This record gives sequence, C-alpha cells and structure tokens, in this order.
Amino acid sequence: MSNVSRIFTLLIALWGAAALACDLDDCSLPEALHREGTEATPQDAWSWMNHDLAVARDAVKSGEPARAIALARDLDSILRTNLKPIVTVRGAARVQELHNALQVLTQSAGGWPLAELDVTPEGAKG
Repeated sequence: MSNVSRIFTLLIALWGAAALACDLDDCSLPEALHREGTEATPQDAWSWMNHDLAVARDAVKSGEPARAIALARDLDSILRTNLKPIVTVRGAARVQELHNALQVLTQSAGGWPLAELDVTPEGAKG
C-alpha cells in the first residue's frame, strides 16, 4: 500500500469517527469532547446537549472561557427545566455525570460553581 493510500485510509477512518461523535452530520469535534463520563455519547432526543458540551469544551481549549461558561450555564438551565424527561430517557446517573461535566467545565473556565442538581426522583418531579 502506498503512503498516499495509507494517509487517505487514515483520514477516512478519522473522519468516520468524528462523524459518529454526535447526531450532527457536520460535527468535527472528537467523541471525547462529547462524553459526559466514560460511556459513549448517547444517541437520544437529548444528544444535542452533548454536542453543546463539546462546543463548550472546545471554547475553553480555544481561549474563549466566557463563551464556554455561557454555554455551560445554558445547559445547566435546560437540565433544570427539563430534568424529569431527561432523567426518564437517560437515567439519574447519566444526568448527574452530565451536570458534573458542566461543573468541571465552568470552573476550569474561571466561572462560579453551578448550584447542585438533585437528580433523585424527588428532585426530578415537575
């Protein structure tokens, strides 16, 4: 196999991995930025939140902490507003991991900590 063929094969493999990171066809952000924990990014009705998490993490890496904090705070607000349906789809542990990831992101970007999120059945009522 020629070097050109090897490079082309590698690029195709990398492109395919990036395309699988989230539901958005044109997303070039790596899977690792989408993950809230150690498990693969969920492919559900709320997976766009993982894409926004990836965008926020990328903003930190790109030197845009204010943008990252704004995105994280927006996601935190959406989690709180839609907690019951998100927990129903993803489960409490997964939602808590997402919130923990937002907490780490916010603080690493220099923002104030987010308020704790109660993902227990009592906290997810509403």
